[in-house]
Amino acid sequence: MIGHYKAKANFGIWVGFLIQLGARVSLVLFREDGAAPAPELLGGLVLANVLGFVLLLWGCTMYAKSKGRSGAFGMFGFLGLIGVFLLSRLEDRAVDGVDPHEARGFDVLPASNAPDVRPYF
Repeated sequence: MIGHYKAKANFGIWVGFLIQLGARVSLVLFREDGAAPAPELLGGLVLANVLGFVLLLWGCTMYAKSKGRSGAFGMFGFLGLIGVFLLSRLEDRAVDGVDPHEARGFDVLPASNAPDVRPYF
């Protein structure tokens, strides 16, 4: 796994999941006699749920990248914790901790092969 992506993935998945969980539990706790909660509270809870979902999706994208896969595999995050489980079952293509898609640079030509450049004056 690639370390810097793994740290971001852990943050996104855990924080996103906990925010969503907190919003959903608050929605249940703040109901008044089975009625819907106050509109201003409902708006905040919906916003918290969306924020948690976005963080979870971003975390899944970072998790896929940490395994050397395309960030598009992060779309498994739409499945929630099932998607996180599916991502965990993917083969790790970055076994040595190096991104297989990352540019490795190029070899510099040795001095003997350098073109001879002389001014004309």
